[in-house]
Amino acid sequence: MKKTNLLASLLPGLLSAVLLLAPFSLGAAEPLTIRFGVAQVGKGGVPFSSGGVAGLADQRKAIQQELEGSDVRVEWFYFKGAGPAVNEALANRQLDFAVQGDLPAVVAKAGGLDTRLITADNLLTSTYLVVPADSPARTLQDLKGKRVALFKGTNLHLAILRALRQQGLGERDFRTLNMDFATMAAALTSKDVDGAWFDARAFDLQASGVGRIL
Repeated sequence: MKKTNLLASLLPGLLSAVLLLAPFSLGAAEPLTIRFGVAQVGKGGVPFSSGGVAGLADQRKAIQQELEGSDVRVEWFYFKGAGPAVNEALANRQLDFAVQGDLPAVVAKAGGLDTRLITADNLLTSTYLVVPADSPARTLQDLKGKRVALFKGTNLHLAILRALRQQGLGERDFRTLNMDFATMAAALTSKDVDGAWFDARAFDLQASGVGRIL
């Protein structure tokens, strides 16, 4: 089977969040530090994962409790730049384990990053298209040729492309802008974009009157 066909067959079945293992040395005499990276960051600058077992493990300090009494330290790092930023940290050997979505994991592997999938965390995160609260848009078709922001290279990016394809549309049907979630929220508030793709943050924007879920 050709490599491109193999990737195409694997993509639909990949989980929306995965745990990756990067090689690290256990031979050091000094206390070992295990570094976990998470491809998201909580609201208000508070580092936490909004879903999945890994984020809950950090909040409850479950791994630290399991290793209590040993010379092993555990550190958690949260990345505003999501999956692409995690890939960069893995490539620079700044992490030992990482939690990220399917698309960045496949991109990393295809790019030669030596990672290994060891367990699944969660599946099927929902994605929402938000427009300014007073936008006249009612359908995806209404936004054709308009400025629509998305967080490229993330697992949501892959889901968005699939959703567009089901409607007979593609990324090039819009003036697509690459932004992280905080930048998208600000751009939506200032109406510098006509729409933006979000995860569950969409409900906060709708509740605050900034946006409307299309």
